[in-house]
Amino acid sequence: MGPNKLITASPLEVKSTDIDTLPRILRPLRAIYRCLPIWLRSRLRSASMMIAYQFKLFLSKENQLALNALSSNRALLALPFSTPRVTPRLDITLVTFNSAKWLDGFFETLSSQDYPLSCIALYVVDHDSDDDTLVRLRDWSTRLVGLLASFDIYARDNLGFGAGQNFAIARGTSDFVLVVNPDIKFEADALTAVVSLAAADLPFIASWELRQKPYEHPKHYDPVTWETNWSSHASILLRRSAWQAVGGYDERIFLYAEDVDLSYRLRRAGYHLRYCPKAVVWHFSYAQPSEIKPTQYVGSIVGNLILRLRYGSRINKVAGFVLLCFRVLATQPIPHGRRRLLKMLIRSLRPGKSMPLLPVGELSAKVHLGFWGFDYELRREGAFVAQRKIRLNCPLISVITRTLGTRPKLLLEAGRSVMNQSYPNIEWLVIEDGGERMKAIIQDFADRTPRPVRYLPLPRLGRSAAGNEGLRCAQGTHCIFLDDDDLLYADHIESLWATLEQDSGCVAAYALSFAVHTRYRSENDSEDVFISLPSYLEQPFSYDILHNHNYIPIQAILFPRSLFVERGGFNEELEFLEDWNLWLRYAYRNRFAYLPKVTSLFRLPTESEARLSRQQKLDGAIREASEAAEAWCRHYDVISASSRSSAYSAPN
Repeated sequence: MGPNKLITASPLEVKSTDIDTLPRILRPLRAIYRCLPIWLRSRLRSASMMIAYQFKLFLSKENQLALNALSSNRALLALPFSTPRVTPRLDITLVTFNSAKWLDGFFETLSSQDYPLSCIALYVVDHDSDDDTLVRLRDWSTRLVGLLASFDIYARDNLGFGAGQNFAIARGTSDFVLVVNPDIKFEADALTAVVSLAAADLPFIASWELRQKPYEHPKHYDPVTWETNWSSHASILLRRSAWQAVGGYDERIFLYAEDVDLSYRLRRAGYHLRYCPKAVVWHFSYAQPSEIKPTQYVGSIVGNLILRLRYGSRINKVAGFVLLCFRVLATQPIPHGRRRLLKMLIRSLRPGKSMPLLPVGELSAKVHLGFWGFDYELRREGAFVAQRKIRLNCPLISVITRTLGTRPKLLLEAGRSVMNQSYPNIEWLVIEDGGERMKAIIQDFADRTPRPVRYLPLPRLGRSAAGNEGLRCAQGTHCIFLDDDDLLYADHIESLWATLEQDSGCVAAYALSFAVHTRYRSENDSEDVFISLPSYLEQPFSYDILHNHNYIPIQAILFPRSLFVERGGFNEELEFLEDWNLWLRYAYRNRFAYLPKVTSLFRLPTESEARLSRQQKLDGAIREASEAAEAWCRHYDVISASSRSSAYSAPN
């Protein structure tokens, strides 16, 4: 079958795997499943996802409550629309242990910051290194003398990361403390970005985690507020008063999970935590993608069990040891892994002074603490998709949102996720189809944000016509559609643009998306029930499979506006599956680049009646959308052949 051959099949079939590759025992079931009506297959898929998700909740029932808390805090934790540049005195604390090879890169990028060095006080604790770490530290202290506000070095016994950081933080006096690892390099504006946000932020925000490259931490965070349920402390800005209020790091935890523990205690004390995707450090913790580091592997598992025993419910505690036995002890991904794991587990949990099972500090707020297996949060697929540095002169990208003006709350949340993008050159174009109800709201939004926002009211024309008007009015070289109830993670546009730049042979790039299964109390009031990654979306580009079913949600793809000029916009005769029809036309005799990372979220209704009604409308549009795409492709081939013939017959 050729790469552009059109096939006729249900676009809602979710598996691209050939039946012959399935285990023999499952093939009869698969054959029966394929004979079922599409509406029944849809219901079975929804039910199976719900059962699988409920099983995960059984292992930690707090998981869903923790996720829901993030979305329910959006009004409380609204991000500042702009953060004026400020440069207060800043403490930076660094703990080293045989870190000599990293120090030149660390200090070279620190000294190249656009943050004034005279406002930085540096406190370094060396944990009995036996390489050249101390020599290099003293050399850099000499080179930076008179530039930094202070540069203090302390040599101590190795009592663990938390103990070293507590000692260093206690030496300083600044309101904000940047805790960092030695194996990082700063982007030039990293300190300015994170400190400016912190200085403009709410007083009950305790920390701001910097984004790591080349491998971004894969945990979920709220795209609207950047709130997170726990923070990695490889590079994080702490509010000193919050650190003091909870007693600092728990020094009974030697290494790994001490950052999660501090995150949980801050939240239990009534504080909230933010991620700061626009402040970037390059963290060289992995020599290669998917590397399993023995110390991290063992320490992370033991740390997770300690926190389960410390904070978890009874089922959390039991589930931790079940996971240990059946998932970890049954495999051995590192040499002598079982022996090392059991040895550290026994040492960590032995009775006596070192037994770290009880938390430090008092509980003053009801919070939900998640345990997702040996993680602590829902993971975004794509942990080891390498990120690139953004070049300064990026082209303008237009984000187009169509709205009927009936969901102002959700529309503004979608707009916030656009304004939160790490990509620097964006415009948001809001197309209201059928009125001007959103005019005042969008005008107020535009007045408060530094990014360009444009509003275009239309008479009631329909979704497809409204989308085409947006494409006509877009000023960017590339476009993205964002429905008014969907959201973008901060790296969405940046990641798609980098993917396109890396593969010049592709005309568009698409990424993975979470499905947020949503219960709508009203059209403008909703509750997130659960989040999943639909398996049918995990699909490298194939035109045949794209014609079989749509695996590209509308907000997941970045494409050049020139495709609209060349191949037209939405088919205005289609009210449903207009995006699938558009991708089929844009992908015809072209290639799309696939980014296997979750960078956006879209909503699906959980109510059975709403889900069935939606499915019936989609089912009814399948043939029309497919046949319209086939007709367009045939016409395109005729026009292309005619153009080539005219070119060949033209006189010299």
